[in-house]
Amino acid sequence: MIEMVGAWLGFTLTVFILSYLIGDNPLYRIAVNLLVGAAAALAVLVVLRNVLIPQLSAFDWLNLGSWIGWLLVLLLAVKMLSPNFGPGRISLAVLVGIGVAVSIAGALTGTLLPLADITAFSLPLTGEAQRPEQLVSNLIIFGGVVSVLITFQYSARLLPDGKTERPAYIRWIAWLGQLFMGVALGLMYGGALVASLGYLADRLIYIWSFITPYLP
Repeated sequence: MIEMVGAWLGFTLTVFILSYLIGDNPLYRIAVNLLVGAAAALAVLVVLRNVLIPQLSAFDWLNLGSWIGWLLVLLLAVKMLSPNFGPGRISLAVLVGIGVAVSIAGALTGTLLPLADITAFSLPLTGEAQRPEQLVSNLIIFGGVVSVLITFQYSARLLPDGKTERPAYIRWIAWLGQLFMGVALGLMYGGALVASLGYLADRLIYIWSFITPYLP
């Protein structure tokens, strides 16, 4: 019985979501609200089970850090109930500061430094022979990274009529960087579109397999 109810519920919500293909409608909004509500409830349960309850059970009464952490949590909770509560800004500042620091560290160690490493070692600077196709690939990597970085370089000279103009060589390199960015964004959009079509095909197959046993 539970499996049958779950199957019918999944079928119904799938049809509700696909109804957006004919335009925004109440059925689609019902499915979206259920999705958001279920995701929020799951997030709350995960935080309670994996964060708050373990922290409470392992609370160290002699550790100053534990008291500070729970004080910040209490201030943030009061801030959520009363937006004008001033001390709650301390918790928000700590939360935002830590989030920004973690994001910057992740971007540096996970994106910027590996990209710089690949770019720096893409050219045959050590004198080792490389296959022609590998050399072309390395040149494209190096040229793409450099041209995209130069695209966001905004220094220009002031013309007599008050307008600004980049040097000619900067304009050509910036055009190449814009070309690389256009290709990259196009590939990302194409990948997202293919993935979306794959999800759509999976849902259509699910609907067909669900209604097949009920067909005469």
